[in-house]
Amino acid sequence: MKRLLETRLLALILIILGGTICFTLILGCSDKNPLDSDNNQADTDKLNKFGFPLAVGNQWVYHAEAEETLISSDTTVTRYNSEIIWKITAKERVLGVDAFRIETTQHFLSGPDSSKSIIVLSWFAAEGDTLRAIASGPEGGRISGAFQLHKISVLSDQDEPDEWPINVLVFPLKVGKEWWYFPQGHELQEVLGKKIVEAVDKISVPAGNFEAFRIVWSIIPDEAEDNKYLTIQWFTSVGMARVTEKIECKYQQQYDENGNLIDERSIKRIFFNTMELVSYQIKE
Repeated sequence: MKRLLETRLLALILIILGGTICFTLILGCSDKNPLDSDNNQADTDKLNKFGFPLAVGNQWVYHAEAEETLISSDTTVTRYNSEIIWKITAKERVLGVDAFRIETTQHFLSGPDSSKSIIVLSWFAAEGDTLRAIASGPEGGRISGAFQLHKISVLSDQDEPDEWPINVLVFPLKVGKEWWYFPQGHELQEVLGKKIVEAVDKISVPAGNFEAFRIVWSIIPDEAEDNKYLTIQWFTSVGMARVTEKIECKYQQQYDENGNLIDERSIKRIFFNTMELVSYQIKE
């Protein structure tokens, strides 16, 4: 049963490498002037007071880079650089919830898809003390989970949004606080585990200097030969300032369009993605 759930998890979440699915590690920017360093503590306080900045017209621009290392030869290459734009384009009723639609656009600046652009849609809502992902799709392509507010995927070119309830943030944030990735009772709750506020860090990104909550989500497999998944994101009052993703693959799986496993083989590679905030426009 556990292997079945893990297989479904791979099929749903990790459609990242053009049909090649691997577990991932994620680590982890404003047209406005960045907050002065003396006011950084006020930045985290403001995030707890007002929550994630959800308003139609808000926009974030990031620089993203993807690298790949072949463990057997210890060779690292840059797969591509890209510009990522998040924009809240509407507030609308989705799956019975009043949610904000975020349009995520990836403009490839280098690599095999240079000059290509991909757009995906997702919906988020503030429900009580929780910032929750509500749904995703239909999609115009695949964008790495590292480059979205939170990874939510659909497996087909359907016309309607696909429900994908994820607890992105639960306020108030404080060091040591933890919560389930999926809501109570979800079939994948135990498999995907919890997120935890690990620390408050001073970070520097192209958009400026911030004090941010470092939030970690990890999946540690029971078997040593299995792949691993860890995410780290840094959140400030202006949104997410940084994320990095490291994909440490020990095996490779390929799925068909319906999510059915069609091939599996041993492979040892590390994929490392980074994304940092360059500019933002948010309504006060």
